[in-house]
Amino acid sequence: MSKKTRLKIGEFFQHHHHIGLLFVDKNYQRRGIGKQLILHILKQKDDKPITINASPYGHEFYKKLGFKDTDVEQVTNGVRYYPMINNDDYKLIGEHL
Repeated sequence: MSKKTRLKIGEFFQHHHHIGLLFVDKNYQRRGIGKQLILHILKQKDDKPITINASPYGHEFYKKLGFKDTDVEQVTNGVRYYPMINNDDYKLIGEHL
């Protein structure tokens, strides 16, 4: 009898038009999983832009997917992040990556 195993390698939390969290297990990073999660969100979105507060580690990743900075790096309660936005013009870029 075979046993079915589930492996959680990536996850995201989205509240309305803001991505609250996006994580990929460190053993599975740099394999396109995060990009696929973001593309899934972008393909489902309506005409309103998607926002995210990107960590310094993920900042370049989001820029490659068409997100743009809306302000300089911020620090809130000791947490550093870049407020970013993705609008319809950049959705097309993300789909072609």
